Amino acid sequence: MRISKAVAVRADTSRNAGGADGVHHSWQTTPSGNWTGWTTFGAGGHRIAARVNVDRRIEVVASTDTGVFHRWQSSRTAWSAWTGTDGPANSELTSARTMDGRVEVIAINGVTAARRWQTNPNAPSSQWQQFGTVGTEISAATNADGRIEVFGASHAGVYHRWQTGFSSWSAWSWLNSTAGPAIPST
Repeated sequence: MRISKAVAVRADTSRNAGGADGVHHSWQTTPSGNWTGWTTFGAGGHRIAARVNVDRRIEVVASTDTGVFHRWQSSRTAWSAWTGTDGPANSELTSARTMDGRVEVIAINGVTAARRWQTNPNAPSSQWQQFGTVGTEISAATNADGRIEVFGASHAGVYHRWQTGFSSWSAWSWLNSTAGPAIPST
C-alpha cells in the first residue's frame, strides 16, 4: 500500500493523508498545539497535494483511477465536497503558488503531464493544459524570485522545467545538463 501525504502550513496547520481507503484529515486545535485524531475526508483519491490560498483557505487535490478531484475549505471549519477536474487519472500531483498567489497544480502519470492554475488568487481554476509527457514522479517549488520550478523524474533520469515569465515556461530539460540518477520503474 502506498501512502501520499500533503501538509498545508498556516497558523493553524492542517495535514491530509491519502491511501487505499481514501483521504484522511487532521488539524491542530490551536497554533503550535495538539493535533486532532484522523478523520475520514472522503474517497477523493490516493495521491494528494495541498496548498494554502492567499485568503488562507486550504485546497486539496487528489488523483484516482478516474481522474483528479479537488476539495477546498469554504470556511475555517467547513469543506466543499470532492469535485472532479477532468485531470489525468492515476497522477502524481504537486502544487505551488505563483508570485501573485495563484495556486498551480501539476499532474503527471507516465503518459502525460498537465497543469492548471487559478485564474486569479483565490479564484476558480483554468482547464488542464498539456505540460509534456515526461516522468512518473513530480515536485514543484517556488524560487526566491517567485517563479515556480517543477522537477520530474522517470526511468531516464531527472528533468526540470521553470517559469520564464508569469504564464510562460521553459521546455523540459535535464537537471544540470545530464540525466542524473534514473528512477526505477515500479
